[in-house]
Amino acid sequence: MKAQKFFSEVRSNFTDILYSGMILNSEIKLDKIDPNLDADDHEALVMRLYFLASNPEKEILHLINQYEEEKYLYMMKVSKDVWIFILSRNKSFAKFHFYVKFLLVESKLEYSPEEEIRLPEKEESEKIASAKRIQDMILPDLNETLSKFRLHEFFYQPQDVIGGDWYWIKNEIDETWIVIGDCTGHSVEGALASISIISILNQVYNKDLSPHMLIKYLYKSLEDIQKQQIEKGYGIGCELIVMKFNHKINEMIYSGTGLPLYYLSKGKLKFNPTRKAILNTQKILRYLRSRKIRMKQGDAIFTHSDGLADQFGTNGKKFNKRTLMSILSDQDSPTLSGIIEAFKNHKGNEPQTDDIVSLFLKI
Repeated sequence: MKAQKFFSEVRSNFTDILYSGMILNSEIKLDKIDPNLDADDHEALVMRLYFLASNPEKEILHLINQYEEEKYLYMMKVSKDVWIFILSRNKSFAKFHFYVKFLLVESKLEYSPEEEIRLPEKEESEKIASAKRIQDMILPDLNETLSKFRLHEFFYQPQDVIGGDWYWIKNEIDETWIVIGDCTGHSVEGALASISIISILNQVYNKDLSPHMLIKYLYKSLEDIQKQQIEKGYGIGCELIVMKFNHKINEMIYSGTGLPLYYLSKGKLKFNPTRKAILNTQKILRYLRSRKIRMKQGDAIFTHSDGLADQFGTNGKKFNKRTLMSILSDQDSPTLSGIIEAFKNHKGNEPQTDDIVSLFLKI
């Protein structure tokens, strides 16, 4: 297996990884490190442990070493002169160890110098800045488009400078369409996926559609466009929630695949989940329907991508749905600002693990 593909598989399945790569003939290759870590310090750490582990008299095949609190370094020998290393927040490496064994059970790790070619740091940052400008151009101005609501609060924070979470809004005479989405991937990859989805959404949108039919048309167009790529083993995945507000009668019609909806009315909270289409897209879409809510003055809705609920805190636990529901239920007049403050307190100094987009609206 090509080394580049191997590490791509590993990183996509284990989100706690902070630093990873391979050591070939006593040189680090194909390393990737969290931008919040010092590269030189961690490279020195890896090499010190490597020279200890590669001592021929010790016959070490793999080891785990705690580096700092909640930082664990795993090293594994995969052939005579090749080692892999993983620095992670998770000390349980059993699942990772067996996953590596599974990937390499019928093939060895292959490396070629061409895989190591990278853009210079300046060029890479310019590339990200350019992608951010394009994404910012496409994402709507919320202050202008949500002015018909009594209160609107929004939180958008990619894991990197740019990411795969996105939002889309369309204002008609008496209606407002709002779509919140979460594409697979982060950084440039995620941003390109989100731009593609928004482009398709603009093509299939029709104000006379119901929300679930808009989702079906979106998925159908996406499937047609990327059919060849999916057959090759890759493609764009997306979860979203579509909300259609009628301001004349204070009615909301919504449908979604994966993103939740919280509805607050007269101090009571109702949680409305949507089924993840990524698990079985065709089956979910076949039974997908729109739901209707007649809202009253003062009612509110809240939705978010999974990056909010799945964020790990200093206690090692996720922020999770239960915490969100507790915040929304316990406060006399809950706001997104209060939720985000609780989220940041929970997160502490832990790195952000996913892109986040969330929206709070009050009628």
